[in-house]
Parts: sequence; structure tokens; C-alpha cells
Amino acid sequence: RTFLSHLVHSLDRKGIRSVTSAASNPSENQAVSESLVAVSIISNTFTSLDLWAEELARIIACKKKAVPVFLGVDPLDILRVLNLA
Repeated sequence: RTFLSHLVHSLDRKGIRSVTSAASNPSENQAVSESLVAVSIISNTFTSLDLWAEELARIIACKKKAVPVFLGVDPLDILRVLNLA
């Protein structure tokens, strides 16, 4: 099992609805826009930094509280790749 599957399972047990990726599904995009908090996870196995950055930008544009989780990744490296550091 992965970190994400453990997180989703724990949230479900608490009755908290979760969406694992909103990039490809309009109804999941709506769920993100209606959510109170968005947790965005990037790990060392993530394949598309651009996709993650777009998703995080969409979360911020919805004026949601964003909680980034860097799993096995240095946040400064991500900021450098995105030309933000």
C-alpha cells in the first residue's frame, strides 16, 4: 500500500470525502472547488511536475486552503524547477 492509499482509507473511515486526482474529471474538479481544504501530494515518483503545479494553481485560484505534502522530495527543489526560488 502507498501513502496515498493509507491517507484515502483513513479519511474515508472518518467520513471525509477525498478526490485523488481532479485533472481529468470535471466532477472531481467541482469537488475541489467545493472543498474546504485541499491536500496536494508530490512525491519522488511523481511523473508530471507541470500537472501538479497546474492542480495546485487551480486549488489556489478557488481560494482554498492548500496543504502541500512533499513525500521524499525537497520543497526547494520543486520551487527551483518552477522558477520560484
